[in-house]
Amino acid sequence: MAKENKHEQVLNQVEKIILSRKLKPGDKLPPERELQEKYRTGRGTVREALRALEQKGLIDIKKGARGGAFVKEIDSEHVSETLALLIRHSRISMKHLAEFREVVETATAAYAGERATSEDIKKMKNLLEEGAGLLKSDEDELDKFYQWELNMHRELARISRNPVFEWISGTLYISMEPLSFHLNKSRTSHFELLADWKDIISAIENGEVMKATSILRIHVDRY
Repeated sequence: MAKENKHEQVLNQVEKIILSRKLKPGDKLPPERELQEKYRTGRGTVREALRALEQKGLIDIKKGARGGAFVKEIDSEHVSETLALLIRHSRISMKHLAEFREVVETATAAYAGERATSEDIKKMKNLLEEGAGLLKSDEDELDKFYQWELNMHRELARISRNPVFEWISGTLYISMEPLSFHLNKSRTSHFELLADWKDIISAIENGEVMKATSILRIHVDRY
Protein backbone atom coordinates (compact mmCIF):
# COMPACT_ATOMS: atom_id res chain seq x y z
CA MET A 1 0.00 0.00 0.00
CA ALA A 2 1.34 3.42 -0.97
CA LYS A 3 2.38 5.64 1.92
CA GLU A 4 0.18 8.70 2.48
CA ASN A 5 1.80 12.04 1.81
CA LYS A 6 1.55 14.80 4.39
CA HIS A 7 -1.48 16.59 2.99
CA GLU A 8 -3.40 13.29 2.76
CA GLN A 9 -2.59 12.61 6.42
CA VAL A 10 -3.99 16.00 7.42
CA LEU A 11 -7.02 15.55 5.15
CA ASN A 12 -7.82 12.11 6.58
CA GLN A 13 -7.44 13.24 10.18
CA VAL A 14 -9.72 16.27 9.77
CA GLU A 15 -12.18 14.24 7.70
CA LYS A 16 -12.35 11.64 10.47
CA ILE A 17 -13.19 14.36 13.00
CA ILE A 18 -15.96 15.76 10.78
CA LEU A 19 -17.51 12.36 10.02
CA SER A 20 -17.43 11.39 13.69
CA ARG A 21 -19.70 14.40 14.34
CA LYS A 22 -17.30 15.83 16.90
CA LEU A 23 -17.77 18.98 14.86
CA LYS A 24 -21.33 19.87 13.88
CA PRO A 25 -22.51 21.61 10.69
CA GLY A 26 -21.70 25.31 11.02
CA ASP A 27 -18.78 24.75 13.41
CA LYS A 28 -15.52 26.41 12.45
CA LEU A 29 -12.33 24.39 12.06
CA PRO A 30 -9.26 25.52 13.99
CA PRO A 31 -7.23 28.28 12.27
CA GLU A 32 -4.61 27.24 9.72
CA ARG A 33 -1.75 28.09 12.10
CA GLU A 34 -3.22 25.83 14.78
CA LEU A 35 -3.61 22.98 12.28
CA GLN A 36 0.00 23.46 11.19
CA GLU A 37 1.21 23.12 14.77
CA LYS A 38 -1.08 20.16 15.53
CA TYR A 39 -0.01 18.15 12.49
CA ARG A 40 3.56 19.50 12.40
CA THR A 41 3.39 20.60 8.81
CA GLY A 42 3.52 23.72 6.65
CA ARG A 43 0.90 26.21 5.57
CA GLY A 44 0.79 24.92 1.99
CA THR A 45 0.06 21.36 3.14
CA VAL A 46 -2.79 22.49 5.38
CA ARG A 47 -4.31 24.61 2.61
CA GLU A 48 -4.10 21.72 0.15
CA ALA A 49 -5.90 19.46 2.62
CA LEU A 50 -8.60 22.08 3.22
CA ARG A 51 -9.17 22.53 -0.52
CA ALA A 52 -9.61 18.76 -0.86
CA LEU A 53 -12.15 18.76 1.98
CA GLU A 54 -14.03 21.59 0.27
CA GLN A 55 -14.11 19.65 -3.01
CA LYS A 56 -15.56 16.67 -1.14
CA GLY A 57 -18.36 18.92 0.11
CA LEU A 58 -17.38 18.55 3.76
CA ILE A 59 -16.40 22.16 4.47
CA ASP A 60 -17.09 25.63 3.16
CA ILE A 61 -14.13 28.04 3.05
CA LYS A 62 -15.05 31.69 3.59
CA LYS A 63 -12.80 34.70 3.24
CA GLY A 64 -12.69 37.93 5.23
CA ALA A 65 -12.42 38.91 8.88
CA ARG A 66 -15.06 36.37 9.89
CA GLY A 67 -13.88 33.78 7.43
CA GLY A 68 -12.36 30.36 7.88
CA ALA A 69 -13.25 26.73 7.18
CA PHE A 70 -16.76 25.76 8.32
CA VAL A 71 -18.25 22.27 8.50
CA LYS A 72 -21.09 21.69 6.01
CA GLU A 73 -24.18 19.55 6.41
CA ILE A 74 -23.51 16.25 4.68
CA ASP A 75 -26.26 15.54 2.17
CA SER A 76 -26.83 13.85 -1.17
CA GLU A 77 -26.46 16.93 -3.38
CA HIS A 78 -22.67 16.85 -3.73
CA VAL A 79 -22.64 13.08 -4.23
CA SER A 80 -25.43 13.28 -6.80
CA GLU A 81 -23.69 16.00 -8.81
CA THR A 82 -20.43 14.05 -8.88
CA LEU A 83 -22.09 10.82 -10.00
CA ALA A 84 -24.15 12.70 -12.56
CA LEU A 85 -20.96 14.03 -14.17
CA LEU A 86 -19.60 10.49 -14.38
CA ILE A 87 -22.79 9.28 -16.03
CA ARG A 88 -22.85 12.13 -18.56
CA HIS A 89 -19.24 11.70 -19.62
CA SER A 90 -19.16 7.89 -19.82
CA ARG A 91 -21.37 7.67 -22.92
CA ILE A 92 -24.15 5.95 -21.04
CA SER A 93 -27.24 5.70 -23.25
CA MET A 94 -30.89 6.30 -22.37
CA LYS A 95 -31.34 2.53 -22.72
CA HIS A 96 -28.70 1.94 -20.02
CA LEU A 97 -30.39 4.45 -17.73
CA ALA A 98 -33.80 2.91 -18.38
CA GLU A 99 -32.56 -0.60 -17.52
CA PHE A 100 -30.97 0.63 -14.31
CA ARG A 101 -34.05 2.67 -13.42
CA GLU A 102 -36.30 -0.35 -13.85
CA VAL A 103 -34.35 -2.30 -11.22
CA VAL A 104 -33.89 0.56 -8.75
CA GLU A 105 -37.34 2.08 -9.04
CA THR A 106 -39.30 -1.15 -8.73
CA ALA A 107 -37.39 -1.80 -5.48
CA THR A 108 -38.08 1.78 -4.41
CA ALA A 109 -41.79 1.35 -5.11
CA ALA A 110 -41.87 -1.89 -3.10
CA TYR A 111 -40.39 -0.25 0.00
CA ALA A 112 -42.55 2.85 -0.47
CA GLY A 113 -45.60 0.61 -0.63
CA GLU A 114 -44.65 -1.00 2.68
CA ARG A 115 -43.65 2.21 4.48
CA ALA A 116 -45.97 4.93 3.18
CA THR A 117 -47.94 6.79 5.86
CA SER A 118 -51.32 8.46 5.50
CA GLU A 119 -49.49 11.80 5.26
CA ASP A 120 -47.34 10.45 2.43
CA ILE A 121 -50.44 9.33 0.53
CA LYS A 122 -52.06 12.72 1.08
CA LYS A 123 -49.00 14.53 -0.27
CA MET A 124 -48.81 12.26 -3.33
CA LYS A 125 -52.49 12.92 -4.08
CA ASN A 126 -51.92 16.66 -3.83
CA LEU A 127 -48.99 16.35 -6.25
CA LEU A 128 -51.20 14.31 -8.57
CA GLU A 129 -53.67 17.20 -8.70
CA GLU A 130 -50.81 19.57 -9.56
CA GLY A 131 -49.81 17.34 -12.46
CA ALA A 132 -53.38 17.18 -13.75
CA GLY A 133 -53.55 20.97 -13.56
CA LEU A 134 -50.44 21.33 -15.72
CA LEU A 135 -52.01 19.21 -18.47
CA LYS A 136 -55.10 21.41 -18.49
CA SER A 137 -53.03 24.50 -19.25
CA ASP A 138 -51.19 25.70 -22.36
CA GLU A 139 -48.61 23.78 -24.38
CA ASP A 140 -45.85 25.76 -22.65
CA GLU A 141 -46.63 23.87 -19.45
CA LEU A 142 -45.51 20.50 -20.86
CA ASP A 143 -41.89 21.12 -19.84
CA LYS A 144 -43.14 21.89 -16.33
CA PHE A 145 -45.00 18.59 -16.43
CA TYR A 146 -41.71 16.83 -17.17
CA GLN A 147 -40.21 18.42 -14.04
CA TRP A 148 -43.31 17.38 -12.10
CA GLU A 149 -42.82 13.80 -13.31
CA LEU A 150 -39.23 13.74 -12.03
CA ASN A 151 -40.39 15.15 -8.71
CA MET A 152 -42.90 12.31 -8.35
CA HIS A 153 -40.08 9.79 -8.65
CA ARG A 154 -38.06 11.69 -6.04
CA GLU A 155 -41.07 11.73 -3.73
CA LEU A 156 -41.50 7.97 -4.12
CA ALA A 157 -37.83 7.53 -3.18
CA ARG A 158 -38.35 9.69 -0.09
CA ILE A 159 -41.31 7.57 0.97
CA SER A 160 -39.12 4.44 0.74
CA ARG A 161 -37.34 5.82 3.84
CA ASN A 162 -34.03 4.67 2.37
CA PRO A 163 -31.54 7.54 1.81
CA VAL A 164 -29.55 5.49 -0.72
CA PHE A 165 -32.61 5.28 -3.00
CA GLU A 166 -33.06 9.05 -2.58
CA TRP A 167 -29.44 9.72 -3.55
CA ILE A 168 -29.59 7.40 -6.55
CA SER A 169 -32.88 8.88 -7.73
CA GLY A 170 -31.50 12.40 -7.41
CA THR A 171 -28.44 11.41 -9.42
CA LEU A 172 -30.47 9.79 -12.19
CA TYR A 173 -32.73 12.79 -12.64
CA ILE A 174 -29.93 15.35 -12.58
CA SER A 175 -28.34 13.25 -15.33
CA MET A 176 -31.51 12.86 -17.37
CA GLU A 177 -32.52 16.53 -17.53
CA PRO A 178 -30.10 17.42 -20.36
CA LEU A 179 -31.43 14.42 -22.30
CA SER A 180 -35.09 15.38 -21.89
CA PHE A 181 -35.40 16.54 -25.49
CA HIS A 182 -35.32 12.86 -26.54
CA LEU A 183 -38.57 12.19 -24.72
CA ASN A 184 -41.99 12.11 -26.33
CA LYS A 185 -43.54 15.53 -25.72
CA SER A 186 -47.07 14.70 -26.90
CA ARG A 187 -50.02 15.34 -24.61
CA THR A 188 -51.15 11.73 -25.08
CA SER A 189 -47.95 10.37 -23.54
CA HIS A 190 -48.23 12.83 -20.66
CA PHE A 191 -51.79 11.75 -19.87
CA GLU A 192 -50.58 8.13 -19.84
CA LEU A 193 -47.85 9.04 -17.33
CA LEU A 194 -50.39 10.87 -15.17
CA ALA A 195 -52.69 7.83 -15.24
CA ASP A 196 -49.77 5.62 -14.19
CA TRP A 197 -49.15 7.77 -11.11
CA LYS A 198 -52.83 7.70 -10.20
CA ASP A 199 -52.75 3.89 -10.31
CA ILE A 200 -49.44 3.68 -8.41
CA ILE A 201 -50.73 5.91 -5.60
CA SER A 202 -53.97 3.92 -5.43
CA ALA A 203 -52.06 0.62 -5.22
CA ILE A 204 -49.79 1.94 -2.44
CA GLU A 205 -52.78 3.29 -0.53
CA ASN A 206 -54.48 -0.11 -0.73
CA GLY A 207 -51.33 -1.99 0.30
CA GLU A 208 -51.00 -3.64 -3.13
CA VAL A 209 -47.21 -3.55 -3.28
CA MET A 210 -46.78 -5.97 -6.20
CA LYS A 211 -49.31 -4.04 -8.26
CA ALA A 212 -47.50 -0.76 -7.56
CA THR A 213 -44.15 -2.20 -8.66
CA SER A 214 -45.68 -3.74 -11.79
CA ILE A 215 -47.23 -0.42 -12.85
CA LEU A 216 -43.97 1.43 -12.20
CA ARG A 217 -42.03 -1.06 -14.34
CA ILE A 218 -44.41 -0.41 -17.24
CA HIS A 219 -44.15 3.31 -16.53
CA VAL A 220 -40.35 3.26 -16.87
CA ASP A 221 -40.58 1.18 -20.05
CA ARG A 222 -42.93 3.77 -21.52
CA TYR A 223 -40.23 6.41 -21.03
